[in-house]
Amino acid sequence: MKLDVSVRVFSEGGHERHVVVEHVDQLPALVDQLAAEDTGSAIITHQARPRWNEQGFDHELVVAFGTDGRAALSYWDAETPRHYSRGSGLAVEGWEDENIVPPADAWVPRNLVESALEEFLRTAKRPTAVEWRPDPFPLPGL
Repeated sequence: MKLDVSVRVFSEGGHERHVVVEHVDQLPALVDQLAAEDTGSAIITHQARPRWNEQGFDHELVVAFGTDGRAALSYWDAETPRHYSRGSGLAVEGWEDENIVPPADAWVPRNLVESALEEFLRTAKRPTAVEWRPDPFPLPGL
């Protein structure tokens, strides 16, 4: 099983870096990279899931770390509209990203992100290690 990870690296002029994760032991280094201050959100797909068409997979897991070490996650697939992680505490101040607009209570600790990624790598399904809630502002028709 493999995860394809696309993350924007601002110190590299905003270029996308692509990483493939095949083993659980690669996840801590991936999370370190995603939590770095110079990265944007990561779009993660699982190669074992089907593709909708030649343009993309039938799902997307987005992980975005804030400046305080917590992350917000979103997930959608062919059967499930976009959901966000449900965390606790305050929203991350001064944070924005083009791939994810999380609710204020979406921020979860790093250890839950690691558990969610491990589960996603193993199952290719929406991780149950994280509590999810429907997008509070879904786009019409989606």
